[in-house]
This record gives sequence, C-alpha cells and structure tokens, in this order.
Amino acid sequence: MTLRQVAPELGLTASTVATYSKTIYKKLGINSRAELFLLFGGQRVPRQTVDVKK
Repeated sequence: MTLRQVAPELGLTASTVATYSKTIYKKLGINSRAELFLLFGGQRVPRQTVDVKK
C-alpha cells in the first residue's frame, strides 16, 4: 500500500504518515521501505556509516 492509501485508513493525512514513517526509519537506522521489509523479514540490513569532517 502507498502512503496515500494508508493515510485514510488511519484517519491521517498522507503528509503525517510520511513524517511518521521517516521518524520510524531513522530510529531503526534504515532509509527505505525495502530495508524495513528486510529488517522484519529476519535479515538485517547492514548499516552504512558516514564520516563527517568538521
């Protein structure tokens, strides 16, 4: 289902669902729905690290 399809089922706007999704992805250390499926399908998605020089 797309965010637009999920939103009315939850009584929320698509924008709110997108915001919640991004927050959940960040907490789980993932970046996409595909990674979410891999994570909960029993396979761990390798985390990428980024060096930020200040």
